[in-house]
Amino acid sequence: MLMNNVLKAGDVWEINNEGSAFAVVRSSLGLRVKMFNKSGEAVLDSDVVQGINLADIHYASLYLYAERDMRVTVWVGKYKYGYTPQPERASVISSYTVPTRPGVNKLMDFDPPRLRAMLQAPFDIWIGGDDMTGDYGSVKNGRLFKGGSEIELTNFGDIYYFISAENKRVFQSQSIQLPYVSKWLSHNNDRPYTRSQLEGESVPYFDVFIPDELDNTPFDLKIDDTVKTYPWTEAGSGVYEAGIWATVGDINTETLTLFKYDRSVNTSKAPTPEGDTNWPYGDKTLSVTLSKGWHRLFMACVSPPKTTAIENGHANFTPSVMYFESVFTNQDALLSLGDVQILEERA
Repeated sequence: MLMNNVLKAGDVWEINNEGSAFAVVRSSLGLRVKMFNKSGEAVLDSDVVQGINLADIHYASLYLYAERDMRVTVWVGKYKYGYTPQPERASVISSYTVPTRPGVNKLMDFDPPRLRAMLQAPFDIWIGGDDMTGDYGSVKNGRLFKGGSEIELTNFGDIYYFISAENKRVFQSQSIQLPYVSKWLSHNNDRPYTRSQLEGESVPYFDVFIPDELDNTPFDLKIDDTVKTYPWTEAGSGVYEAGIWATVGDINTETLTLFKYDRSVNTSKAPTPEGDTNWPYGDKTLSVTLSKGWHRLFMACVSPPKTTAIENGHANFTPSVMYFESVFTNQDALLSLGDVQILEERA
């Protein structure tokens, strides 16, 4: 008996037909079958693909589990199915995007119903099979396609891509002097800072897109920084704290939240009267948690060092003694250079 069904990801299709032959006439990757005898014992539990054709396997019932959305056609019965390939005429067109990652990664799975795929990426991309390798020096067993070109593929096997071996995403690459953005200097009239206020005061920032997989999930920003001491007239106690004021919700919200770290200098070293003592580069890790979508991240010195004396020039939005030399991340989900657009024609 030839049977058809449309399954969603996670669906289970129960078939209470007895037989000794089973064939998958049509399916996508990610279909699993489990067969049972009359006593309820499992006689087969396996992933199956389109084209599999089994005989002499006696079962009283079976179920099929779909890991992804797919159309499924199977043969169940006593007699072996005479399988013939599907005609190469597309009946379904699907379109989707795939976010990219560094290194060699899978772009499309083995998928027999896929007749043709059209790909396009805004960047140079290497395309190959599961034997493609890539590093900083060379790519083997792959073909380079220039950014913006249309790529046509007619095979249904596993497809891989390579763009870059770079394992970090740099948000701030040049040395930048941080301004003070700290309530302890002017109290901001007892009101919280807003995005518009920091933009109006020219506080440096960068924008970052948080993908679904990092929605409200902590990730690390790596910060290389430098601290320059104040002149010898500076006195008092306190810490150097730098950090990020980030928009809450999305890039257009006025509400900000603060992520900070302590970057106090080694006080055993005496500053010069000119205040030009450079402390060694830091290598700080700042844990950040943001919701999915675009956010604006402002870089600032968030607490005053030593003293808050106005006569020493301490005021919000004036230059501080801290510099960010670079801000980057090794978080895999943030290393994407962009998306590959895919249009599939399917049987």
